Amino acid sequence: MQPEQSNGVARFLYERRRLLLCILLFLVVYSAAVGVRLVEAPKWQSPKLQVQGEKLLATHDAYKWLAGAKGTSRDSDLSLARITDWVQSLSGARYGNLGFWLPAFVAPLVVIPFVLLGRNWRLEEGVLPAAILAACCQGFLLRSRLGFYDTDILSLFFPLLVCVLLVLVFSPYMRSGWTKRSDPPDLLGGGSVWPFWLKCLGIGLVGWCYMWFYSSGEPILLSALAALLFCVLLLSADWRRMGYLVLGLLLIYGVSLSAWTGLTALALGLGLLYVWPSLWREDRYFLVFVLVLALLVFWDGGLYNKLSSIVHTFLSYAKLLPASEESGLSLPTVKQSVREAQNIDWNNLVERVAGSWLIFIPALLGLAYVLWCYPATLVFVPMLGLAIFSFKLGNRFTMYGGPVIGLGLGFGAALLLWRIGLARSMRVLCLLAIAVLVMLPIWDMATKLRPAPVVSKVFAKAYIDLRDQIPENARLWQWWDFGYAAQYYAERITISDGGWGKREGLFPHALVHATRSPRQASQMMKYITVSQEREYAENATAYKEMSELWKPYLTNHVAELAEKGPGGAQDFVESLATKEMHWEEDIPPQYLVLTWQNLSLAYWISHFGNWDLAEGEASPGRIRQIRGEASFNTKKGTVSFGDRQLPLEELTLIREGGIRTESWPNSSNVYALLNQDFGELYLMDGKIYNSMLVQMLLGKPAKFEEHFKLVMDRAPWVRVYRAK
Repeated sequence: MQPEQSNGVARFLYERRRLLLCILLFLVVYSAAVGVRLVEAPKWQSPKLQVQGEKLLATHDAYKWLAGAKGTSRDSDLSLARITDWVQSLSGARYGNLGFWLPAFVAPLVVIPFVLLGRNWRLEEGVLPAAILAACCQGFLLRSRLGFYDTDILSLFFPLLVCVLLVLVFSPYMRSGWTKRSDPPDLLGGGSVWPFWLKCLGIGLVGWCYMWFYSSGEPILLSALAALLFCVLLLSADWRRMGYLVLGLLLIYGVSLSAWTGLTALALGLGLLYVWPSLWREDRYFLVFVLVLALLVFWDGGLYNKLSSIVHTFLSYAKLLPASEESGLSLPTVKQSVREAQNIDWNNLVERVAGSWLIFIPALLGLAYVLWCYPATLVFVPMLGLAIFSFKLGNRFTMYGGPVIGLGLGFGAALLLWRIGLARSMRVLCLLAIAVLVMLPIWDMATKLRPAPVVSKVFAKAYIDLRDQIPENARLWQWWDFGYAAQYYAERITISDGGWGKREGLFPHALVHATRSPRQASQMMKYITVSQEREYAENATAYKEMSELWKPYLTNHVAELAEKGPGGAQDFVESLATKEMHWEEDIPPQYLVLTWQNLSLAYWISHFGNWDLAEGEASPGRIRQIRGEASFNTKKGTVSFGDRQLPLEELTLIREGGIRTESWPNSSNVYALLNQDFGELYLMDGKIYNSMLVQMLLGKPAKFEEHFKLVMDRAPWVRVYRAK
């Protein structure tokens, strides 16, 4: 055998071993990521966690996509709804079971980008800790567990894939270090630039898929492109090659985020370069050409509006925006009441990103080392910044930090071990040991997880039964957290859901729950419906692309209230409690849904429902769930817990489905609800106790029959009334 042939065979066998190693590493980390998500599966097998052969789900938004797949939501054309429908058609599985199981098998696909990166860098062993943290960091695991069927199952995969592809495609054409002045290993020019731009087109298509699947990821994609632009400007060999790289970035931006005008201009510009090669030769003409093309693409892609929207969204999540203004009304914002948007302290942040400070600090050092060796990896840093700012933006963003920390820990350690000359087999063993250490706290947390469906079985069953009892044009008024579940199980229009709850629809349906006046609740339900139908009649053409069933209800809930001005709107809302209103319009039936699960949200319901439209302030009631041991003295009317004893005005006792109330002549403004079936105790003031959310659920239905008709009574769990 000739030396050349021998070398060729050796290279072939070497590359084959590397490929097999990558496949093995993928199977190992993917299986570990799936396995840690399936740990809690046995705990979900109870019949109490299933309804009509379907698993109950663990996040409210999961029902959005299932309702969309069934065609019963206002967002039936969104990506995950369509994907769900396709998968259900192919598999024949029930929607609820798809929503339960798919997160455990789809979310771990996030390991693929790091496998590609490790192979390209010839640091395959670094994949082990890196991919484990990417797929299993607590912030991501908690948002992609069983039953957490939401866009998060792929909204981390796409930006990681884009970032890895950016590193792989652009790195060969930039200097390999921040301080090195030598030319990059590959120089663009002539015919070699077209394969590069073809790769950029491919990245742009991946970016387009990302935007189609998860349009809210736009800030992440833009920040990654901005980071790479910084690298291009700093590390390009000369102005001409900088122009080539910038055109590649424009191609990615244009395909991912621009409209047809920008794409057309970009295609014509690149075609012009092909047929008019002299543009390549004069740097000044070429750079002017690139600049003009960039302005066209950015203008058509609405870059300024995108940046403004990003700033507004950042301020909104940071809870720095005041109450929203809707035509002069000062309406409440809801961010801090949303669990995923609540602030998080530094220790919890580090725990969700890396597991502990002992991993976080070395991983940061490793990330700095990787950034020094591979400058283009700067594209990952904005995601880490997003995770670090979770202390203000909300805990859901911690999931973006795990992959970047993993990049530093895995590939930083692999680089260091390679630099000191350790053999490949020993490097694999060392990185495997690090991966196991990373996995231990994650596994410990996973074994402690308990099923937490967002709607109880009795609540879901009530919605299913309601579907067969009420007209198709009926609208359900439930608290917005349960709107998507209502759209899925009851297949009816809702006053609000996880999308509308954060906008103008928040105040009206909060007031319906929080008021102590049945007349005000009933009349607010009818008034909002009438005002929306009037708005729709005046602007019907604006909703021609919407679902026929939903069209009248897609209008601004408070548009007519806003026309009265802040003071007039507040006076009108208050008058609904005392003055009987009459509307000529034929109003579709409106149903108020009350559930025991509202009690855990009662403070926020009271906060938004007792909002002053003129002053822009709330005067909520007070409520507290007592955990641990508590005892009652029924002779004196007191409750004792911890080292405190409080006098009670009333105690509502729920036992074996029965409801009994005891009263005492105290003036403490303290009321107790004790559910012995659930083992739950709530203490509250009169503002919440006398509100519709408590009284219509647990009180005598006869008290409300002048304004509401009881249509379903499954107290204390669920009651449904029709507004008269």
